[in-house]
Amino acid sequence: MVKNLVWTLVVVAGLFLANPSKGALGWTWDECQQHWGKPLLSETDSDGLFTANFEAQGLSIMVCLTDGKVVRVAYKPPHHEFTKGEIVTLQKANAISPSATWIFTRKDESTENYEWQLREDPNKTDFIAIAIFIVKMNAFVVATEADNQRAKMIRLSKISVQLKALNENLAKETTAPKILAVDPGASVSATTMRLRKAPTYENS
Repeated sequence: MVKNLVWTLVVVAGLFLANPSKGALGWTWDECQQHWGKPLLSETDSDGLFTANFEAQGLSIMVCLTDGKVVRVAYKPPHHEFTKGEIVTLQKANAISPSATWIFTRKDESTENYEWQLREDPNKTDFIAIAIFIVKMNAFVVATEADNQRAKMIRLSKISVQLKALNENLAKETTAPKILAVDPGASVSATTMRLRKAPTYENS
């Protein structure tokens, strides 16, 4: 009986690690609802990105879709800290290419965030997806490379607008305003991907 119990636990653990319902990158909107049910909310934001929040499998989940496909997904366990095993599971589930491998790329010393890239060739810097564990938020975010670049450009555009407005204000207040400039290579990092915190229900 003990052997049977041990075997059952091993099988269950194996199914959890391989469970495709833990994934999201590349899914359609219908697939999201098939796996996670009805969303808590969904909307199209000011940047034209369709987003939705779910509560499923013990996680708060936010997905972003472009052209009908999930290009970004954020997971957050509302009642416990992410474990290393759970992060590995989510990485495997979001490996959008069977021939690609998740490569640990860095730990940000200021934020303590961890970053991985999904690469077809581990020895090259080209990647098809990126993953970040945001330590202080206890959230795990994965995004396609194309969405990561899109987020950078949107962020850069917003910064440019803000700086332009600031320069205009300075011009009104001083006779010799300082000119602010944006360095496209340094202003935005992969860790600035937008993550909306899904609603939680403490008393439910």
